[in-house]
Amino acid sequence: MPRIAYDDRDPAITFSNGRWIRVSGPGGYQYAGTRTGTLSDRATMSFNFEGTKVTVVGLINFIRNDTSWVGRTPVADFIIDDGPPTRFQPPPTSFDLHQHTFFESQALEDGPHHLRIVNIGVNSDLWIDVVYVERPERGGGEGGQGGEGSGGGEGGGEGEEEGPSSNPHPIPAPQEPEPPRTQGTETVTVNHPDSRPSSTAPQVASSVDSDSLVSSSIVAGTSSNQTIFETQVKTILRSQVVETGATETGIPEAGDGSSNPGGTGSTPRVSAGAVVGGVLGGLAFLLLLAFVTVLLRRRRVRKGYIFNGRGRLEDDSEVSPPEYNSITSPFVEVLSPHRGPIFVSKSPPR
Repeated sequence: MPRIAYDDRDPAITFSNGRWIRVSGPGGYQYAGTRTGTLSDRATMSFNFEGTKVTVVGLINFIRNDTSWVGRTPVADFIIDDGPPTRFQPPPTSFDLHQHTFFESQALEDGPHHLRIVNIGVNSDLWIDVVYVERPERGGGEGGQGGEGSGGGEGGGEGEEEGPSSNPHPIPAPQEPEPPRTQGTETVTVNHPDSRPSSTAPQVASSVDSDSLVSSSIVAGTSSNQTIFETQVKTILRSQVVETGATETGIPEAGDGSSNPGGTGSTPRVSAGAVVGGVLGGLAFLLLLAFVTVLLRRRRVRKGYIFNGRGRLEDDSEVSPPEYNSITSPFVEVLSPHRGPIFVSKSPPR
C-alpha cells in the first residue's frame, strides 16, 4: 500500500487560531529539515486528504528552566471527520524525542477525509513534523507516488518516502534529428523556428573533417517558438560555420590563439620548447667562445715575457746573459779561447 509523506510546509496543511513558528534543523532529525510548532492554546492545524489511514509525527521538546529539568510536553486532540477527539498524552522523558508518533488513525474508508489537530493548554509545546497518508493501490494509474495535484489540498508536489514527486505533465524534449552523413565529412543542419518567413529564416550548417567530433543538443523552452541550440565541435584539422544570408565566419583551429578571418588556412605554431632551447644554446656558445679567447690571450702573454732575477717582468728579446760578478767557490774560472776553463786558486801559497 503506497504511503505518501506530507511535510509541515506542504500547502495542503494549514495552521490557524494561534501563533505558529516554523524552525529548520537540526539536520537529520526532522523530515525535510523543518518542523512547525506552537505554544498557543486552541491553536489548530487542518489537513484534507484522501486515503485509508493517517499518521502524525512530531517532536517532543524537552526544555530546561532556571530551577530544574522540566519538559514542555505537548497535549493535543486529534479529530477525524468531526468525530470524537483522540487526546495525545506524551510519555515521561528527560530528553528530546524526534520523529515521535503523535497519532495513528484506524482503518478508514477509501475516500476524502479531514484531520483537525487542536493544541490544549498554554504550556503545551506542540511540534508537527510530517503527516503520512496510506492509500490503496488503484489500477489504471492514479499513482500514489507523485500525488494528485498541487495546491488543491489533496496531495501533489509534496515529498514522500519513496522519492520526490514529479511533474504529471512534463514537456517532452524534442528528439535530436539524425544528421545526414557523407563520405569524408559530417554535416549538422538545424532550422531555427522564427516568426519571420521561411525564405529569410537562418539556416546554420556546420561542416567538419572526418577526424572531427560533432555533438549537438536541442533544449526546448517554455514557449513554442523558443529553442536553444548548442553545438560543440572538437576538430583536428579545421572547421567552418556558414550562416545562410550572412557573412562567412571562420572558426580558428582548435588550440590556435590567432583568428583566421577567411577560415581557409591555419597559422603554423612554433613550439615554445624549441625557442627556449635555441636561446640557451646560443648563450652557451657565446660563453664558450669568450672563454677560449681569454685563455688564448693569456697563454700568448705568458709566452712573450719572462721574469728576471730581480723579480721584474721583462721582454725576452732584451734579456742579456747573466753576469758573473760574485765568486762562490775557492777557484776562479778563467775562460780561454783555445782551451777549456782553467780554475785558479785564490788561496795564497803556504
